[in-house]
Amino acid sequence: MRIINRFENICQKCKSTIPIDTQVEWTKGSGITHITCPTSEDKFRDITPLTFVEARGLTNCQLCESEANYTDTYYYENYRLCERCWEENLNAT
Repeated sequence: MRIINRFENICQKCKSTIPIDTQVEWTKGSGITHITCPTSEDKFRDITPLTFVEARGLTNCQLCESEANYTDTYYYENYRLCERCWEENLNAT
């Protein structure tokens, strides 16, 4: 069922934030998802690129904002990413 999101939520499919007043797909017991999940390019478009030194100073992933420690941190074109975002968005091998 399609509804208007009244609160900021996390998409159950792509795990990115869904802002308030966005039309979403809702299923009882499963939560909400985007009608069309954003692509990797869409996610990166909303983030300001940093210098490498600035990115190293961050403690959180720039996409999902979860804490990223030094053992699971990846740098991609001056973005700091956690291991999950790296694998999901950039198909790292």
